[in-house]
Amino acid sequence: KIVIYLMLAFVPFGLIFITKNFNVFKILQPWFDQIFHFSLKQSLIEYINNSYDEKTASFIKLLILNYKDQYAKAVYNQMINLSIVYLIVIGGFHLSILKKVINFCFKKHFKIALIVNLLLIFFYSYLLSFSISACRVLITMICGLLLKKYSNNKYDRISLSGFLSLI
Repeated sequence: KIVIYLMLAFVPFGLIFITKNFNVFKILQPWFDQIFHFSLKQSLIEYINNSYDEKTASFIKLLILNYKDQYAKAVYNQMINLSIVYLIVIGGFHLSILKKVINFCFKKHFKIALIVNLLLIFFYSYLLSFSISACRVLITMICGLLLKKYSNNKYDRISLSGFLSLI
């Protein structure tokens, strides 16, 4: 088993050398925009730009949509230096908390909670341009559904989603 795990661990690294900088998550949002001939994220950015002054709009776009422009990059770099960027900018941590809150609100109705979580996290992943941290939460939920029969260990789902994200 150890040899198999070690061989599987080298698959993502081998794919990196073959594909170079290819990232499937980067092409998902433009693909959805092209299918629907409409970009909801761009519409939200335009709405925020029209509603607030330039610096405030820049900060709001950074916090809600992970959109970095010239004003937001300075703030973003300061957050990186302070090591608090994961607290401020929406990512997998915040989506996991949102998932827990929805599960708590619908604790008697598991299927409704699951549907609401999948739709909401997929929608917000779209708004975040399918960032890897947001997609990891979505993949973990899907892996949890697929592996429910085989294992109740949550770390199996997390590790499988991490492995799929690496690939």
